[in-house]
Amino acid sequence: MGQMIWDAEFLNIDLCMKNMFREPKPAKTIIETYGCFAFHAGMISMGCPTPLDTHPLHGEMPCASMDQAWLEIDSDRITLK
Repeated sequence: MGQMIWDAEFLNIDLCMKNMFREPKPAKTIIETYGCFAFHAGMISMGCPTPLDTHPLHGEMPCASMDQAWLEIDSDRITLK
């Protein structure tokens, strides 16, 4: 969903916030499964609360189902695609 990174640790330090979710669950809005370390937000709109923006909070991408995902590993970076 939305290319979520659900867990992250660096030098034995957990970088994630504490939350009630142990893993991502299929959801229609990010607040139904909030707790991931990182996610892609809206591509169309961010869902900022204004009368002109009716998109869900943080946009449509966080809960979008993905057809495929992979890591590209180079000598100096790791990229999630």
